[in-house]
This record gives sequence, structure tokens and C-alpha cells, in this order.
Amino acid sequence: GQLGDGTVTARRTPVQVVGLTGVTAIVAGGLHNCAIRSDGAVWCWGWNAYGQIGDDTTVNRTTPVAVPGLFDVTDLAAGEFHTCARITDGVVRCWGYNHVGQLGDGTTTERHAPTTVTGLDAVTRLEAGRTHTCAVRTDGTVRCWGLNTFRQLGNVATSAVYSTTP
Repeated sequence: GQLGDGTVTARRTPVQVVGLTGVTAIVAGGLHNCAIRSDGAVWCWGWNAYGQIGDDTTVNRTTPVAVPGLFDVTDLAAGEFHTCARITDGVVRCWGYNHVGQLGDGTTTERHAPTTVTGLDAVTRLEAGRTHTCAVRTDGTVRCWGLNTFRQLGNVATSAVYSTTP
């Protein structure tokens, strides 16, 4: 269902995502996609085994569904099985798989709906890797969280970080 056309059929040419218009940004995760519409709402579709669609379920979606409770979203990032959104006020909310802390809420608890990243505000940009996430703040500093086996968080440790780190 990653193509969003209501099927699970592979396509060799582009197909229109069903029912989604007014899109200003889009991200592709491992097996899911999310888009921001011009009204600041987020819509996601695809594989949803870990709640990475954000609709508070683990039901796969072959067409886009709205992520409840997200308004005024200005940026998205999608990892393999997680998604994060930056709200206009600079707050970040993430959802999906969280086995190494890639949601930044200080836990390793899977979240099927958006949860606020702890200790993080004034964000201007987001990026996600397979199992980690990073944010640029208005002061130009970067905060990263999640898996750190290869020092992808930019610190000297090689263990996972479950909340934001300077």
C-alpha cells in the first residue's frame, strides 16, 4: 500500500495517490509515506505494523489517512519505521517503532500516535535515518536521538540515546 492508490499492486509508472490534494511536502519511510497538506495537516499511508502511520492503529493503509491531533505541521521526517513532525511553534512530535529511542520521548515504548520529543524546542528542520532522528534548532545547534552504533548521533558514545542529546 505504499503507493497510496488503494491497492497492493506494484506499478511500473507513476500513479496518483487517492484523495490527497494540496500537498506541500512529502517524506518516504521504509515502507510508508507521509505528506503535509497546505492546511498543515499530516496524512500517511503504507505499512503500519509499528504505528508509523500515526493514526493510533497498526492497520496497514493503502490510501492516505489523517494523523489525528496534528495541525500546523511545517516539516516531516521518516525513518524506517518511525515518523516525526515539526509543528509551527518548533515542537517535534514522533510516532512508530521506538526500540532504540528514535522517538525521543525518553523511552523505548512503541507509539501509534504522535508523542512529544522531550527537552526539544525551537526546531527549524528535521531529518531521520533508519533508526535515529536529528533536529536543527533556531540557535544553529543540532540535537539527535536513537541508535548510535556507528556514532550517527554525533557524540562520543556508541549506545542508543532515548531522548535528545546536545
